[in-house]
Amino acid sequence: MIRSLLTFIFCLIVTSGFSQNTEWKLSKDENGIKVYRRKVEGFVIEELRTTFTVKAPLNAVVAVIKDADKYSEWIYSCAESKVLKKISETEQYQYLVNDVPYPFSDRDIAVHFKIWQEPGTKKVFTSAVGEPDYVPRKNGRIRVPTYIGEYVLTPLPNNEVQINYQVKLDPGGKIPDWMVNLFIVKGPYESSLKMRERIESRKYDEARFDFLQN
Repeated sequence: MIRSLLTFIFCLIVTSGFSQNTEWKLSKDENGIKVYRRKVEGFVIEELRTTFTVKAPLNAVVAVIKDADKYSEWIYSCAESKVLKKISETEQYQYLVNDVPYPFSDRDIAVHFKIWQEPGTKKVFTSAVGEPDYVPRKNGRIRVPTYIGEYVLTPLPNNEVQINYQVKLDPGGKIPDWMVNLFIVKGPYESSLKMRERIESRKYDEARFDFLQN
């Protein structure tokens, strides 16, 4: 009886969560990169998803994603990035600052990052959840109150990897619609372009991780 009740409650929670999200809409399809967006209840900015394929070993893709100290070199509008604390090879705390055009304030966030591989499929998953109170707030910057991002890396034949990235966030404060539209499609697209270029540069091909099987 108790098990049936718990199952019923779980089903209500799951179906309710899915019903709050609208269908994904394709916003951009260029250079092999697709950017999708959808409205999510409780979020002012739409949830984003990008998908594209790179020609590189899986370990190279993982190396780029784990290298938070270099995010500012390829993530759109990222002015500062660094690893705050390394817990293990698969877990770390990161800090990022997003440059926002004047007269609006830059945004910053500390993120709890985790990465793992599914043994059977060899798919790699990441989880990045904002921790607003992990580091002291700084003058002139607005702390992002909510951030939830994830990668799914799927190994393909011929030394290729499909990259799927999904993120939803609350930027905090007030941001005009034109700026939201600028970041919501251009940002993910430009970041994906630079990420693919970085991965395929071959600089990360020799990276190795104990938790990862190619």
